[in-house]
Amino acid sequence: MGDRRPAAHHRNAIGRRVSILLAMILQALGKHKRRLLEGMELTLNPAQFKIQRKRVLREFGKDEFEKELEEIIRRDAERRGKGR
Repeated sequence: MGDRRPAAHHRNAIGRRVSILLAMILQALGKHKRRLLEGMELTLNPAQFKIQRKRVLREFGKDEFEKELEEIIRRDAERRGKGR
């Protein structure tokens, strides 16, 4: 049972590092999404902007890019944590 506790602690530490790194990356991504959307709003008519805004938010949102990025960071952190 003594072996489980350090492993659980290690997983929690990895999880915290992943969460912090992911939050930092997503904050930067959000800034760039806003700039992109502002430029699109100035150049597209309202109907086109609405369609493209939905596309950008979907592609770079929680169900697509954010989910993929989180998994990449988590796998890398776990791999590094195992000393590989």
